[in-house]
Amino acid sequence: MQNLHKSSYILMYAGTIPFIFCTYSIAFKTSPIWFPVATETALTTYTLLIGSFMAGIHWGQHLSNEAYRPRLLAMVSNLITLSFWFALSASQLNIFLIISAGLFMLLLVIDFLLMLNNFIPKHYCFHRSIVSLVVIINLLTSALFFATN
Repeated sequence: MQNLHKSSYILMYAGTIPFIFCTYSIAFKTSPIWFPVATETALTTYTLLIGSFMAGIHWGQHLSNEAYRPRLLAMVSNLITLSFWFALSASQLNIFLIISAGLFMLLLVIDFLLMLNNFIPKHYCFHRSIVSLVVIINLLTSALFFATN
């Protein structure tokens, strides 16, 4: 992976905004009039979207380098995507959010392992760690508020 353009980092951090917005809305039981769907729907769909996107990045990394192509990466990528979907289909919202936080942690661990094998740069993994931490904290906070309501 080459050095990422500055806009890639801006987009990476901007991706946390919907998680922060939804957590704030859930915590303070407020939703702006202009927001077109229920906060719970926005949070679950965005979580599924970003979880699938991040797993898809691992699939792409698997395909992009013939010299280093761990077969397990493609399989794990698909299993993580299916796990997000199954967690939403088979559980209550707060449980889905907790499982999703764990899956985002797993995606981060995979990135860390890819970094240790020099497949992704350290600076990318550093920023991914910060973004993942923000996402995980927001998912767990939202789950806590759903569990107490």
